[in-house]
Amino acid sequence: MTQKAIVSSCNTQDPDWKIAFTSGEFNKESKWLHIYNPVFYANDVPILYLPYFAFSTDTTRRTGLLPPEIGVGGSEGFYYMQPIYFAPAENWDLELRPQIRTERGEGIHATYRFVDSPYSSGEITTGYFKEHSDYAKEKELSNDAHYGLRVAYDRSALLSTKYSGIEDGLWVDINYLNDIDYYNTIDADSSASDKLVTSRINYYVKKDEDYFGIYAKNYIDTYAKSQYGTMMEHCKSCQHSIITISPIHSC
Repeated sequence: MTQKAIVSSCNTQDPDWKIAFTSGEFNKESKWLHIYNPVFYANDVPILYLPYFAFSTDTTRRTGLLPPEIGVGGSEGFYYMQPIYFAPAENWDLELRPQIRTERGEGIHATYRFVDSPYSSGEITTGYFKEHSDYAKEKELSNDAHYGLRVAYDRSALLSTKYSGIEDGLWVDINYLNDIDYYNTIDADSSASDKLVTSRINYYVKKDEDYFGIYAKNYIDTYAKSQYGTMMEHCKSCQHSIITISPIHSC
């Protein structure tokens, strides 16, 4: 039981915000703090009074709902996205983000994050958004459905975990989408105007003063309808690849 105290996550000496209350109780098992007669302050200015307020002090990762995104767009209508977070294990989690735009369409995106070693981590993001037929026709969209995939992986040690005396690293960033509106429908703030979508795979290995690296890039032109004329007239994007190899040399 606490009497006449102040709580804040800011600097305790001079906090930007604080909550002053007459009494409070902290449940060690549930990690919830219950406070009575709280007054919310911005600096030293009182903003709000409540007879009772409670909040969790547990900062561990756990399954639950994340704060939603809500808005209103001129041609898209009411927008609502509700992220759902799953954390069943310490080394991976999953986030689902279903959304609705009342005048445009509905969709869902998902991100799977994982840690597979002490020196590597990655994430896989995918999604799908379906346009209402009248909206796609009015906006003259090339596709009435948008989908894509991104695979990102960063590993600071690969062969160096088995062979001493070398340093190496791997970085993967692979992107695929059927058109640029896949990026524009991920959430309310996302937007993209660059027509080229780039994927990269980089790897290097170094020992003493010798270095070897391989760098691969793939480009998707989201504005192109074809790559090889009539044979590819149904292709939705044009793809080009570049591979660069840096041989072993003295630094």
